[in-house]
Amino acid sequence: MRQRVEWFVFSAVFVAFFVLIFFAVMGQVALAACPSFSRLIQNGSYGISDINGKIISACNADKAFVPASILKIPTALTAFSILGPDFRFKTNFYLDEQNDLYIQGFGDPLLISEEIKDILAELKHRGVGEINSIFVDNSSFALEHQVPGSEFSDNPYDAPVGPIAVNFNSIPVRVTKKRRVVSGEQQTPYIELMAEVADNFLPGSYRINICRDFCNADQQMARYTTQLFRAMQHKAGIPGQGDTGIKKIPADAVKPISSYICSRINLAIFEADATFFLFSVTSKYASSNESGSIKSVYCLKILRICLEICLYLSNFSIYRTPHWYWFHLLLLLMFQY
Repeated sequence: MRQRVEWFVFSAVFVAFFVLIFFAVMGQVALAACPSFSRLIQNGSYGISDINGKIISACNADKAFVPASILKIPTALTAFSILGPDFRFKTNFYLDEQNDLYIQGFGDPLLISEEIKDILAELKHRGVGEINSIFVDNSSFALEHQVPGSEFSDNPYDAPVGPIAVNFNSIPVRVTKKRRVVSGEQQTPYIELMAEVADNFLPGSYRINICRDFCNADQQMARYTTQLFRAMQHKAGIPGQGDTGIKKIPADAVKPISSYICSRINLAIFEADATFFLFSVTSKYASSNESGSIKSVYCLKILRICLEICLYLSNFSIYRTPHWYWFHLLLLLMFQY
Protein backbone atom coordinates (compact mmCIF):
# COMPACT_ATOMS: atom_id res chain seq x y z
CA MET A 1 0.00 0.00 0.00
CA ARG A 2 2.78 2.40 0.93
CA GLN A 3 4.62 1.72 -2.36
CA ARG A 4 1.45 2.43 -4.33
CA VAL A 5 1.01 5.78 -2.55
CA GLU A 6 4.67 6.69 -3.16
CA TRP A 7 4.48 5.93 -6.86
CA PHE A 8 1.15 7.74 -7.20
CA VAL A 9 2.60 10.91 -5.69
CA PHE A 10 5.76 10.50 -7.75
CA SER A 11 3.77 10.14 -10.99
CA ALA A 12 1.49 13.07 -10.16
CA VAL A 13 4.39 15.44 -9.49
CA PHE A 14 6.24 14.18 -12.59
CA VAL A 15 3.28 14.75 -14.93
CA ALA A 16 2.24 18.08 -13.37
CA PHE A 17 5.79 19.40 -13.57
CA PHE A 18 6.25 18.75 -17.29
CA VAL A 19 2.76 19.95 -18.20
CA LEU A 20 3.39 23.25 -16.46
CA ILE A 21 6.86 23.64 -17.97
CA PHE A 22 5.52 22.92 -21.45
CA PHE A 23 2.87 25.63 -21.25
CA ALA A 24 5.23 28.11 -19.65
CA VAL A 25 8.01 27.67 -22.21
CA MET A 26 5.77 27.48 -25.28
CA GLY A 27 3.89 30.61 -24.26
CA GLN A 28 0.49 28.91 -24.15
CA VAL A 29 -0.46 30.56 -20.86
CA ALA A 30 -1.88 34.06 -20.58
CA LEU A 31 0.75 36.18 -18.84
CA ALA A 32 0.59 39.55 -17.14
CA ALA A 33 3.25 42.19 -17.71
CA CYS A 34 6.57 41.19 -16.19
CA PRO A 35 7.20 43.23 -13.01
CA SER A 36 10.50 44.98 -12.55
CA PHE A 37 13.15 43.43 -10.30
CA SER A 38 12.79 46.22 -7.75
CA ARG A 39 9.06 45.47 -7.39
CA LEU A 40 9.81 41.80 -6.78
CA ILE A 41 12.20 42.65 -3.93
CA GLN A 42 10.24 44.15 -1.03
CA ASN A 43 12.28 43.10 1.99
CA GLY A 44 15.75 42.57 0.63
CA SER A 45 18.50 43.85 -1.60
CA TYR A 46 20.96 42.65 -4.20
CA GLY A 47 24.10 43.83 -5.93
CA ILE A 48 25.89 42.59 -9.04
CA SER A 49 29.45 43.58 -9.90
CA ASP A 50 31.73 42.90 -12.83
CA ILE A 51 35.09 41.15 -12.51
CA ASN A 52 36.71 44.45 -11.53
CA GLY A 53 34.36 45.00 -8.61
CA LYS A 54 32.29 47.74 -10.27
CA ILE A 55 28.59 47.60 -9.37
CA ILE A 56 26.60 47.20 -12.58
CA SER A 57 23.17 46.57 -11.05
CA ALA A 58 21.73 46.98 -7.55
CA CYS A 59 18.50 47.29 -5.64
CA ASN A 60 18.16 48.69 -2.09
CA ALA A 61 21.95 48.56 -1.87
CA ASP A 62 22.10 51.37 0.72
CA LYS A 63 19.54 49.82 3.09
CA ALA A 64 20.36 47.59 6.07
CA PHE A 65 18.59 44.24 6.43
CA VAL A 66 18.87 41.22 8.70
CA PRO A 67 21.15 38.85 6.71
CA ALA A 68 18.96 35.74 7.23
CA SER A 69 19.68 32.74 4.98
CA ILE A 70 22.20 34.55 2.80
CA LEU A 71 24.68 33.87 5.62
CA LYS A 72 24.62 30.24 4.49
CA ILE A 73 26.87 31.25 1.59
CA PRO A 74 29.87 32.56 3.61
CA THR A 75 29.27 29.84 6.22
CA ALA A 76 29.47 27.11 3.56
CA LEU A 77 32.55 28.68 1.96
CA THR A 78 34.27 28.91 5.35
CA ALA A 79 33.43 25.28 6.13
CA PHE A 80 34.84 24.11 2.80
CA SER A 81 37.96 26.21 3.31
CA ILE A 82 38.68 25.00 6.86
CA LEU A 83 37.28 21.45 6.84
CA GLY A 84 37.78 20.54 3.20
CA PRO A 85 35.38 18.83 0.75
CA ASP A 86 36.07 15.34 2.13
CA PHE A 87 35.04 16.19 5.70
CA ARG A 88 32.23 14.10 7.19
CA PHE A 89 30.47 14.54 10.51
CA LYS A 90 30.72 11.66 12.95
CA THR A 91 29.10 10.57 16.20
CA ASN A 92 31.02 8.25 18.57
CA PHE A 93 29.46 5.63 20.85
CA TYR A 94 31.04 4.09 23.95
CA LEU A 95 29.88 1.38 26.35
CA ASP A 96 31.13 0.78 29.89
CA GLU A 97 31.08 -2.34 32.06
CA GLN A 98 27.58 -1.52 33.34
CA ASN A 99 26.30 -1.38 29.76
CA ASP A 100 25.83 2.38 30.00
CA LEU A 101 25.91 4.09 26.61
CA TYR A 102 27.84 7.32 26.04
CA ILE A 103 27.05 9.38 22.93
CA GLN A 104 29.74 11.83 21.86
CA GLY A 105 28.58 14.23 19.18
CA PHE A 106 30.56 16.43 16.81
CA GLY A 107 27.78 18.48 15.25
CA ASP A 108 26.20 16.07 12.74
CA PRO A 109 23.34 18.18 11.27
CA LEU A 110 21.53 15.13 9.89
CA LEU A 111 21.28 12.88 12.93
CA ILE A 112 17.66 12.11 12.16
CA SER A 113 15.39 9.27 13.28
CA GLU A 114 16.28 7.10 10.28
CA GLU A 115 19.96 7.40 11.15
CA ILE A 116 19.33 6.54 14.80
CA LYS A 117 17.45 3.42 13.71
CA ASP A 118 20.49 2.36 11.65
CA ILE A 119 22.85 3.19 14.52
CA LEU A 120 20.98 0.98 16.98
CA ALA A 121 20.82 -1.83 14.43
CA GLU A 122 24.60 -1.56 14.02
CA LEU A 123 25.15 -1.58 17.80
CA LYS A 124 22.99 -4.69 18.10
CA HIS A 125 24.92 -6.32 15.25
CA ARG A 126 28.17 -5.59 17.12
CA GLY A 127 26.94 -7.53 20.13
CA VAL A 128 25.33 -4.85 22.30
CA GLY A 129 22.62 -6.85 24.05
CA GLU A 130 21.65 -4.33 26.72
CA ILE A 131 21.72 -0.55 27.16
CA ASN A 132 21.10 0.80 30.64
CA SER A 133 21.92 4.45 31.33
CA ILE A 134 22.30 6.77 28.33
CA PHE A 135 24.58 9.80 28.63
CA VAL A 136 25.44 12.60 26.22
CA ASP A 137 29.00 13.95 26.10
CA ASN A 138 28.72 17.46 24.64
CA SER A 139 32.28 18.56 25.40
CA SER A 140 33.33 18.79 21.74
CA PHE A 141 31.71 22.22 21.35
CA ALA A 142 33.49 25.11 23.08
CA LEU A 143 30.55 27.54 23.40
CA GLU A 144 29.99 28.45 27.04
CA HIS A 145 27.28 31.09 26.68
CA GLN A 146 24.13 31.74 24.69
CA VAL A 147 24.86 32.99 21.17
CA PRO A 148 23.92 36.71 20.84
CA GLY A 149 20.75 37.20 18.84
CA SER A 150 19.30 33.79 19.67
CA GLU A 151 15.54 33.70 20.11
CA PHE A 152 13.18 31.41 21.99
CA SER A 153 10.15 30.64 19.85
CA ASP A 154 8.10 27.76 18.48
CA ASN A 155 9.87 28.05 15.12
CA PRO A 156 12.16 25.10 14.28
CA TYR A 157 14.67 27.46 12.65
CA ASP A 158 15.25 29.03 16.09
CA ALA A 159 16.36 25.68 17.53
CA PRO A 160 19.59 25.70 19.56
CA VAL A 161 22.92 24.53 18.15
CA GLY A 162 24.96 21.80 19.81
CA PRO A 163 27.29 18.85 19.21
CA ILE A 164 24.26 16.55 19.15
CA ALA A 165 21.17 17.78 17.33
CA VAL A 166 18.73 14.93 16.70
CA ASN A 167 16.07 15.79 14.14
CA PHE A 168 17.49 19.32 13.86
CA ASN A 169 16.62 19.94 17.55
CA SER A 170 12.98 20.21 16.53
CA ILE A 171 10.18 17.88 17.51
CA PRO A 172 7.52 16.60 15.07
CA VAL A 173 4.13 16.39 16.77
CA ARG A 174 0.49 16.04 15.84
CA VAL A 175 -2.33 17.19 18.11
CA THR A 176 -5.54 15.23 17.56
CA LYS A 177 -9.05 16.68 17.71
CA LYS A 178 -9.29 15.29 21.25
CA ARG A 179 -6.11 17.25 22.14
CA ARG A 180 -3.97 14.14 22.43
CA VAL A 181 -0.34 14.66 21.44
CA VAL A 182 1.20 11.98 19.21
CA SER A 183 4.30 11.80 17.04
CA GLY A 184 4.09 13.83 13.86
CA GLU A 185 5.99 11.38 11.66
CA GLN A 186 6.06 7.63 11.20
CA GLN A 187 9.81 7.20 11.67
CA THR A 188 9.92 9.01 15.03
CA PRO A 189 8.34 7.27 18.06
CA TYR A 190 6.42 9.16 20.71
CA ILE A 191 8.45 10.49 23.64
CA GLU A 192 7.46 12.44 26.77
CA LEU A 193 9.03 15.66 25.52
CA MET A 194 6.44 15.87 22.74
CA ALA A 195 3.60 16.45 25.20
CA GLU A 196 5.62 19.14 26.98
CA VAL A 197 6.52 21.24 23.93
CA ALA A 198 3.04 20.91 22.37
CA ASP A 199 1.20 21.89 25.56
CA ASN A 200 -1.92 23.99 24.75
CA PHE A 201 -1.44 23.65 20.99
CA LEU A 202 -4.54 23.49 18.79
CA PRO A 203 -5.24 20.36 16.71
CA GLY A 204 -2.86 20.07 13.78
CA SER A 205 0.65 19.03 12.78
CA TYR A 206 3.72 20.95 13.93
CA ARG A 207 7.52 20.86 14.03
CA ILE A 208 8.49 22.64 17.24
CA ASN A 209 11.73 24.08 18.57
CA ILE A 210 12.82 22.05 21.62
CA CYS A 211 13.50 25.34 23.43
CA ARG A 212 10.25 27.11 22.56
CA ASP A 213 10.28 28.61 26.05
CA PHE A 214 13.32 29.85 27.94
CA CYS A 215 15.27 26.73 28.82
CA ASN A 216 18.74 25.35 29.32
CA ALA A 217 19.59 24.39 25.74
CA ASP A 218 22.24 21.81 26.69
CA GLN A 219 19.92 20.04 29.13
CA GLN A 220 17.02 20.09 26.67
CA MET A 221 19.15 18.72 23.82
CA ALA A 222 20.34 15.92 26.11
CA ARG A 223 16.76 15.12 27.15
CA TYR A 224 15.61 14.94 23.55
CA THR A 225 18.56 12.80 22.48
CA THR A 226 18.35 10.31 25.35
CA GLN A 227 14.55 9.99 25.23
CA LEU A 228 14.63 9.33 21.50
CA PHE A 229 17.48 6.84 21.74
CA ARG A 230 15.68 5.06 24.59
CA ALA A 231 12.42 4.77 22.67
CA MET A 232 14.17 3.54 19.53
CA GLN A 233 16.38 1.20 21.59
CA HIS A 234 13.31 -0.65 22.80
CA LYS A 235 11.84 -0.57 19.30
CA ALA A 236 15.04 -2.26 18.07
CA GLY A 237 14.62 -5.01 20.67
CA ILE A 238 17.51 -3.98 22.93
CA PRO A 239 16.49 -4.22 26.63
CA GLY A 240 17.67 -2.03 29.49
CA GLN A 241 16.77 0.93 31.71
CA GLY A 242 18.74 3.52 33.64
CA ASP A 243 19.60 7.16 34.13
CA THR A 244 19.95 9.78 31.41
CA GLY A 245 21.70 13.13 31.19
CA ILE A 246 24.95 14.90 30.38
CA LYS A 247 28.14 13.15 31.42
CA LYS A 248 31.67 13.27 30.07
CA ILE A 249 33.14 9.96 28.96
CA PRO A 250 35.34 8.48 31.72
CA ALA A 251 38.51 7.67 29.79
CA ASP A 252 39.57 4.73 31.97
CA ALA A 253 36.22 2.99 32.12
CA VAL A 254 34.83 2.96 28.60
CA LYS A 255 35.53 1.11 25.37
CA PRO A 256 34.57 2.57 21.96
CA ILE A 257 32.05 0.43 20.10
CA SER A 258 31.17 2.49 17.04
CA SER A 259 31.86 5.69 15.14
CA TYR A 260 28.91 6.58 12.94
CA ILE A 261 29.55 8.66 9.81
CA CYS A 262 26.72 10.78 8.42
CA SER A 263 25.33 9.12 5.28
CA ARG A 264 22.43 11.39 4.36
CA ILE A 265 24.27 13.08 1.51
CA ASN A 266 21.09 13.30 -0.61
CA LEU A 267 19.41 15.70 1.79
CA ALA A 268 22.57 17.65 2.51
CA ILE A 269 23.04 18.63 -1.13
CA PHE A 270 19.37 19.12 -2.02
CA GLU A 271 19.15 22.88 -1.49
CA ALA A 272 22.41 23.46 -3.35
CA ASP A 273 21.14 21.37 -6.26
CA ALA A 274 17.82 23.22 -6.23
CA THR A 275 19.60 26.57 -6.46
CA PHE A 276 21.82 25.25 -9.27
CA PHE A 277 18.66 24.03 -10.99
CA LEU A 278 17.07 27.48 -10.92
CA PHE A 279 20.18 29.17 -12.29
CA SER A 280 20.36 26.58 -15.07
CA VAL A 281 16.80 27.28 -16.16
CA THR A 282 17.32 31.03 -15.98
CA SER A 283 20.38 30.91 -18.22
CA LYS A 284 18.65 28.70 -20.77
CA TYR A 285 15.29 30.45 -21.07
CA ALA A 286 16.13 34.07 -20.28
CA SER A 287 15.81 36.46 -23.22
CA SER A 288 16.51 40.10 -23.90
CA ASN A 289 13.07 40.68 -25.39
CA GLU A 290 9.95 41.21 -23.31
CA SER A 291 8.27 37.95 -24.33
CA GLY A 292 11.32 35.92 -23.37
CA SER A 293 11.64 37.71 -20.03
CA ILE A 294 7.99 37.07 -19.21
CA LYS A 295 8.37 33.38 -20.05
CA SER A 296 11.48 33.17 -17.90
CA VAL A 297 9.85 34.79 -14.86
CA TYR A 298 6.72 32.66 -15.18
CA CYS A 299 8.80 29.52 -15.70
CA LEU A 300 10.80 30.27 -12.56
CA LYS A 301 7.59 30.75 -10.56
CA ILE A 302 6.40 27.31 -11.66
CA LEU A 303 9.79 25.78 -10.92
CA ARG A 304 9.74 27.32 -7.47
CA ILE A 305 6.38 25.68 -6.75
CA CYS A 306 7.68 22.31 -7.96
CA LEU A 307 10.85 22.61 -5.90
CA GLU A 308 8.82 23.55 -2.84
CA ILE A 309 6.78 20.39 -3.38
CA CYS A 310 9.99 18.36 -3.47
CA LEU A 311 11.29 20.12 -0.36
CA TYR A 312 7.98 19.35 1.37
CA LEU A 313 8.28 15.71 0.35
CA SER A 314 11.84 15.66 1.69
CA ASN A 315 10.36 15.91 5.21
CA PHE A 316 8.89 12.45 4.74
CA SER A 317 10.38 9.07 4.07
CA ILE A 318 9.02 8.87 0.50
CA TYR A 319 11.59 11.39 -0.71
CA ARG A 320 14.35 9.44 0.99
CA THR A 321 13.79 6.53 -1.36
CA PRO A 322 16.00 6.17 -4.46
CA HIS A 323 13.44 6.89 -7.18
CA TRP A 324 12.73 10.37 -5.78
CA TYR A 325 16.42 11.22 -5.70
CA TRP A 326 17.06 10.03 -9.25
CA PHE A 327 14.00 11.93 -10.46
CA HIS A 328 15.52 15.02 -8.90
CA LEU A 329 18.87 14.46 -10.66
CA LEU A 330 17.08 13.82 -13.96
CA LEU A 331 15.54 17.28 -13.78
CA LEU A 332 18.95 18.83 -13.22
CA LEU A 333 20.42 17.09 -16.26
CA MET A 334 17.47 17.99 -18.50
CA PHE A 335 17.90 21.69 -17.97
CA GLN A 336 21.64 21.54 -18.52
CA TYR A 337 21.36 20.09 -22.04
